Amino acid sequence: MTKERAWKQPYTKAENPVAEFAVLTQIEDEWMAARLSGKRKNVEQLIDDAYRGATSHGLAQTKKELVDSVGSSPGEFTECVHSERAIDLVGTMAISTGVATLVSPKHLHSYRYLRVYVKSRGKWKLIASQSTPLSSP
Repeated sequence: MTKERAWKQPYTKAENPVAEFAVLTQIEDEWMAARLSGKRKNVEQLIDDAYRGATSHGLAQTKKELVDSVGSSPGEFTECVHSERAIDLVGTMAISTGVATLVSPKHLHSYRYLRVYVKSRGKWKLIASQSTPLSSP
């Protein structure tokens, strides 16, 4: 018995997986930097209009809700460190998993994440994400 993929798009390999991995890593770093500094416009450009996500506090978010939260919350965390990052390419989609640790002068907030990107018109955009908080170290 063979399993069928949930989507009907044929699987296509990335033309240059190393380059795509580098682009996606850069996008993730830019996205987090924009979130930390409250740069709503940058965040808005990196996220697909169909975005759906869940925060590490269990709150569901649309693109508008995520962008609005960025504009209202710059300041507390000053740095983000990614670890265990793994990016898999599946045709015009990419799945990124890992651990992100937000750093502030007073505390750390670490969470395991799952992010899904879609490549449309030659650009990668975040279309879905989910985060789960990790215990404080």
